[in-house]
Amino acid sequence: MEDLDFMFPDETNPMQVSKCKALCNNCPVKGFCLEIGWSDDFGIWAGFTTNERKRLRRVFSVKDKSIIDRRSMIRTIAHRL
Repeated sequence: MEDLDFMFPDETNPMQVSKCKALCNNCPVKGFCLEIGWSDDFGIWAGFTTNERKRLRRVFSVKDKSIIDRRSMIRTIAHRL
């Protein structure tokens, strides 16, 4: 198990970011992770940086979706993108 601080790298450092993303590649809980970190403005969640999650939120709006639709959408994004 990695120290959780590891998942909050300096996002201007590509080496740190790529190490975090590599850790996420085959993680079985990526969908759950992205659901938790969907609105978070810090850290790597399910292999997505802060800026990547911001872009995803703009593209995949969840405002008018039920909680079940929202969860399903976010978990699908985590495992397909």
